[in-house]
Order: sequence, then C-alpha cells, then structure tokens
Amino acid sequence: MSEVETRTGELFGDLWHHLDDEQFEQSVALFASRFEANGFDLSWFEGKKCLDVGCGGGRYSIAMGRLGAGQVVGCDISDDGLADARVRTGGLPDVSFEKASALDLPFADGSFDFVFSSGVLHHTTDPDRGLDELTRVLRPGGYLYLMLYGGGGLRWAASMAVRPCAQELGVDFIDEAIGKTRLPANNRRHFLDDFFAPIVEFVTWDSLLAKLETRGYGEINRWGRDDHDANANLKDVSKMVLIFSQAVELAKSTNAKTLKLAEEGLATVTSFHNQIEKVMADYERGEIFHQTVVDKIIGEQINDNHRVVARKGGAA
Repeated sequence: MSEVETRTGELFGDLWHHLDDEQFEQSVALFASRFEANGFDLSWFEGKKCLDVGCGGGRYSIAMGRLGAGQVVGCDISDDGLADARVRTGGLPDVSFEKASALDLPFADGSFDFVFSSGVLHHTTDPDRGLDELTRVLRPGGYLYLMLYGGGGLRWAASMAVRPCAQELGVDFIDEAIGKTRLPANNRRHFLDDFFAPIVEFVTWDSLLAKLETRGYGEINRWGRDDHDANANLKDVSKMVLIFSQAVELAKSTNAKTLKLAEEGLATVTSFHNQIEKVMADYERGEIFHQTVVDKIIGEQINDNHRVVARKGGAA
C-alpha cells in the first residue's frame, strides 16, 4: 500500500466511529432515499451480488444488505473503518468486509452485478486506474454507481483556498476547533475530509462522461440535485466560518504564528461566505438568473458532486 493510501486510510478510519447510532442510521438511510428520488427501483437489489469500494464504516454496504442483496462485499484501506463496519453490521449474514485498495481489487473479472463507489476515486493517486478496476469486476449488463467531486463553484473554492492554513495548523488543532463549534459528528467527518485528505481531485462532467463511454458504459444517468443546493453550499461555508472562528479563539492561547494562521483562515472563508451571500441577494432582487446562481455557487456540476449510475455494455 502506498504512503498516500496509508495516510488516507488513517484519516478516514478515525472518522466513522464518532457517529452515534442515530447519525449512522441516517447515513444508511441516505442510500435508499437517494436511489428512490432518482427513480431507481430498489427491488432490483434483491439477490444481487454487490461491491462497495471504499466502504468506510460500512453504511452503504449495510443499506444494500437490508435491501435484500444476495451478497455484499465492502472493501476499504482502513483497518479502523473496517473494524467499525463489522460492528455496525449487526449480524447481517450476507454482508462482509475486507481490506483492499480501489486501485487493485482482489476479485475476478465480472464478479459483481452492482459496483458502488462513493467519494473514493478522487482521493486516489490514479482515478483512471480505479475506474478501470471498478469496470473490470462488474459483469456485463451490471450497474456502476459513482460519485466524484465536480469542478467549479464557490463552496469548493473556499475549501481549497483554506486547506493550506488548515494543514499548517494541523488536524488535531482543527479537530479541536470543530469540537468547539458543537457541529454534529458527520460534519466533523465532512470537513476533516475536505481539509486533510492527501489528494482531492475534481473532474468535469464532459470528462467523466467520456471516461465512462470509453469503457463501454451505456444508459449513463446523471442524477439531479437531491440534497444539495445553493443554500446548502452557503451553510457549508458558514460552518467553515464557525470552525475558523473557534480556531482563532483557540490560537489566542498559543503563539503569534498560530494565531496569524487561524486569522488568515477565517478571513479566507469569510470572504467566500460574503461572495455567496451577495450572489444569492442579487438573485432575490431579480438582478441575475437562477442559472447564474448555479454557475457561480455550485459550479458546472449538478450539485456538489457528480452522481452517476451507468450500465456496463453487454447483455443483462
């Protein structure tokens, strides 16, 4: 396993066990609600063999098991995440977990009816190789679900702009600041991911579509906005402001360098917050069109991410 994978696994592995049972169940429920909202027949999963690549704490593996999948295998590079997933599974007989990299899956060609990978490939050293692996283990006629970060928009620009300050302050310091905000544990995972994942890559829709078509996918369905919009992006950046406000307060008891970094981070996210507020105010006054709001705040993607379900070419 590469150094990047080790660091990524250590970061993400420490995030999942902080979710309490209610928060974890809410994250499990996202799977079915998102698929239903986009017209996917949940009964399709009955008896299917499914793979969850980069399963983390196992929330989506568990969701597939509860939908009646005949077999679900969740794989991840984090020992801690996998340990938490095994505990959370609660005795579902057809759900299992094993350690594996998305770039080198230990499964035969065409092993699975459904391959699921949410928020994983954009954290790897070679997303194209990862997509090749997902495609290899999916049977002809099977379905791929893929979530990748889309480019553009002020919310992601804010995250990327503040990453250097956050990383210099350190994960423990920012984690303590997040704790001071009293934001829920799933927000902790969200922002530590954004600020500290070793690799964060973005892909345009045209590029992603070409990658899928080149690999023989058809019936490529780009899912619409279901739980993200301009207001959600504003809320995310508002939370960043809260985090760095707490970072400033913490830094006051440390040293001048740390305080300066925290203040720079706060100024950065506040600037982006103000830009988003201005765009939304201009829209409310009728000075700009809705598409301008989408372009400026959300970016060229439909929402924060590209969510795609595609069918691998061949007979069902």
